Amino acid sequence: MEVLTSQHAFVACPEKAILDLVHLTPGGDHPAFLAELRLQNLHHIDPDTLLRLAAQSRKPKWQRAADGILDLRTAEGIDYHPETDNESPSEGEIL
Repeated sequence: MEVLTSQHAFVACPEKAILDLVHLTPGGDHPAFLAELRLQNLHHIDPDTLLRLAAQSRKPKWQRAADGILDLRTAEGIDYHPETDNESPSEGEIL
């Protein structure tokens, strides 16, 4: 993504960003830690992408975190609908 003229930055998709946070946090895959994050807008998380990234990493911690995040979505009754949920978060909206 171009952030300034002739300056580019890599921007992670929401699924990769949460897995990066889990990776960098001791105990980041623990259900209590994931719940404490109080993630908002979980409807923007694509379950297939989350599980694919976790599987590709071959890191059990990422798989546990992906499963935990999907458990949170299920507990909150959140569904992912790609035809309507691919919009970027609006200004001030936090994932």
